[in-house]
Amino acid sequence: MAGRPKTQRFKKPQKHKMVGYKFATLVGGLFGTLALFLYPTVIQPMIDPTKWQEIQKEARAGYDQEKIQPGDMRVWTNPMKTPSKKE
Repeated sequence: MAGRPKTQRFKKPQKHKMVGYKFATLVGGLFGTLALFLYPTVIQPMIDPTKWQEIQKEARAGYDQEKIQPGDMRVWTNPMKTPSKKE
């Protein structure tokens, strides 16, 4: 057995586990990126809708809703709106 080379035993490759600050950084980065993209398109218009209401008024300024309403239907009104007190 003197002439036979010793067989090398290779270590199994270790799996990299994301634990501790690495995992927290990954999750925080993903949520941060998601919030960065969602804030101007979803959250900000819900907080302050006045900008979008002004844009809507300007876009609808030249249209008469009574004339373009399909099927001689009346223009939509909010049925849940409470009647305002007129003095």
